[in-house]
Amino acid sequence: MTTLAAVENLALELPEHQRTTLAMDILDSLPGLFSEADGGLAEAVRRDAELDENPAMGLSLSEFDQKKSELARTVNVVFHPRVFAEVDAIMRYYEEVADCRLADDFYE
Repeated sequence: MTTLAAVENLALELPEHQRTTLAMDILDSLPGLFSEADGGLAEAVRRDAELDENPAMGLSLSEFDQKKSELARTVNVVFHPRVFAEVDAIMRYYEEVADCRLADDFYE
């Protein structure tokens, strides 16, 4: 058996909480989503230009809320505490900028 297969078999025998902790530790060891030097700014600018060129590909807030509600009925997402804190901070930032209440829906 290869080392990877052996490690996987051992990991799968762990209780759920320990598997979750192990998975997060492994994910934390990988480069971040925005590991670019600019912190993802170039990607944000590219996406903004893409929406300017084709506004139909965007969603209104009500469309987003509807899709989110549909997804929430079918998927149960549990965030790692660090991910939850980051998402919370992002949502609170957009609440200040857009003057809307995203976080209330997020916590339901």
